[in-house]
Amino acid sequence: MIGSGDVNDYLREITGQDITAKDFRTWHGTGHMFFQLTELGPARSETEAKRNIVAAIKATAGKLGNRPATCRNYYVHPVVIESYLSKQMFQIRASEGAPKTTLRNEEVAVLQLLQQCNSHTAARA
Repeated sequence: MIGSGDVNDYLREITGQDITAKDFRTWHGTGHMFFQLTELGPARSETEAKRNIVAAIKATAGKLGNRPATCRNYYVHPVVIESYLSKQMFQIRASEGAPKTTLRNEEVAVLQLLQQCNSHTAARA
């Protein structure tokens, strides 16, 4: 029988990095949340923003098979929610001139968002 430890050992072996199946689940949850929020569009009020975030969390939790609280706390990067509230996510689009990858458009956008977040954090340090 193959267990999660076996899968994680295999992932570490083939990537040469400290990576686990949870990393893939978090990547998928974060991308799905980003997609859900961009589909809902910018909120016109704080109340609508909160309602949209709850709806997107529920949809993402359903996709992952988790409770919404578990999904939000463990499988969605907080920068996605922050970028929705600040409307920053609507300024990030997968560049048409970007190199072709196997990533979906929302994954490319999430990657750009995370890179922006990291560069802003590094600039403050």
